Amino acid sequence: MKQDILLLGGIMQKAQEIYFHLYQLDIVSKITLSSLALSIYRLKYYDEENWPIYIPNMNQDNFIRKAYYGGHTDTYKPYGEDLYYYDVNSLYPFVMKNYQMPGGKPVWHGNLDEKDLDSLYGFIEAYVVCPKTIKKPFLPYRNKNNTLTFPTGEFVGVYYSEELKFARDLGYTVLPLSGYLYERMDSPFIEFVNTQSEKRIEAKKAGNE
Repeated sequence: MKQDILLLGGIMQKAQEIYFHLYQLDIVSKITLSSLALSIYRLKYYDEENWPIYIPNMNQDNFIRKAYYGGHTDTYKPYGEDLYYYDVNSLYPFVMKNYQMPGGKPVWHGNLDEKDLDSLYGFIEAYVVCPKTIKKPFLPYRNKNNTLTFPTGEFVGVYYSEELKFARDLGYTVLPLSGYLYERMDSPFIEFVNTQSEKRIEAKKAGNE
């Protein structure tokens, strides 16, 4: 146990030296890896001129948070023969780098009834119908008891516009009602992801995974 603690202490001290040398950051001041990554991004890569951070007001924040449901975990009894297994490498960084993201100030639209879903980009309250023929429903729904389900049938919820478009392509009926719309902007994380990916590749080549 003593030896393990000494080894771990040595590793953390070395990591602290590396991060301070590269980013002038003391990792002891960061509680989580997420907060460390955010600090690195804001110190070295954040483009304030082209991507100003807009702080939503209470109404905007409350509405948009309704579109955040967390992960989807279900239990099924899968069966198959002669199957192939695929592992997508670095999916989160890929999305961060290659997909557009909502930017600018959100604009409220109280009546989207007659708008084409494909023309909308942002966070939208919508009336949704999921056919019973869809065996693994995609869109979540939080009921009055705050229970998260993935139901069939009809319901109303707040979702990111691109999720609604994907659901529609799966066979859902989607009728936009209202929401906050944003500008489409290229990702602000391109340089950040490229640099960190290159460092990861270099580390692998050096045997430091």
